[in-house]
Formats: sequence, C-alpha cells, structure tokens
Amino acid sequence: METEETTHPYDYLYVKIRNSSGFDLTTLETLSDGSTANTWNLSSFDLTPYIGQTIQVYFRGTTDVTNKTSFFVDDVYLYACEGP
Repeated sequence: METEETTHPYDYLYVKIRNSSGFDLTTLETLSDGSTANTWNLSSFDLTPYIGQTIQVYFRGTTDVTNKTSFFVDDVYLYACEGP
C-alpha cells in the first residue's frame, strides 16, 4: 500500500471470504493506510472451516476522496490438500 495521506486512517484493504452467492462470510484481514502504509505485508489464513464449500477469496479496497492511496496484491497462493 502506498499513500499520500497525512492523517490516518482513511483508506482500507480488506481480505474477505464470501460464498458462491456473493454473500460475505467473514473478513480475514483489514489493513489501513495508518498501520501498513508504504510496506509489504505477508499474511496467511486457515481456510479449513470452509472445506466442502464453494467460496471466493477477494480483496476490497476503499478510499476517501482526498490524497491518493494505491493497493497492491502480489503472489497469492491457495493450497488445497486432502485430509487423512
């Protein structure tokens, strides 16, 4: 996330899970320009509660109308493995 904001936080990046109908099931992470601006973050999440379901992992950025903020998402991996 890169930002020109000088007063924080106003801009957010959310990592969310939603079902196949598009209904939000949970927010896995919320990052703000006040806590993670101008840095890269490494995150990982346990998705085992959703085994057997069709889900969507998605990223949602929100900003205010002043001072530019850019969100970057890179190297997204999803590993699925069979249980014992």
